[in-house]
Amino acid sequence: MYLNRYNKAKNRIATLKETEKAIREDMKTPYQSSYSKDIKVQSCPSADSMPCFLIRLEEINERIREQQMHSARVVVEIMNVLDFLPGESDERNILEMKYIQKKSDKAIYASMYISKSQFYKLRNRAFDALLRFAKVNDILNQYEKELDNATKLRD
Repeated sequence: MYLNRYNKAKNRIATLKETEKAIREDMKTPYQSSYSKDIKVQSCPSADSMPCFLIRLEEINERIREQQMHSARVVVEIMNVLDFLPGESDERNILEMKYIQKKSDKAIYASMYISKSQFYKLRNRAFDALLRFAKVNDILNQYEKELDNATKLRD
């Protein structure tokens, strides 16, 4: 879960960009609201106005910028964890390809010319090697605490 954070951050950026694209497409055509005039869109004077689109577009662009900064921080954190593995090891290469380059398992073991079972052995060996370091365990424990706190705040 910890190593997959970069993939999630990049996917969130793609989702926000799709939202931005949809808003821009809506701006090209006359907008017809199916909502009652009594329903107000947050921070928009009128749901049928061009300023509403522009406000929403700026909000989406701000979210994209924030997510890009978050993504950059996450990839650095993940790379710091992967630095505990030897630089040229197959184990490290597998984790970098999976969690930084976003390659599928099949693409990884095909590019490394290894079998599927060998891939999983190397991946598991990488996880085991990382978990032997107290610093990595501290990072993972801190991350779990942050997740727990975020869950408690939502509930």
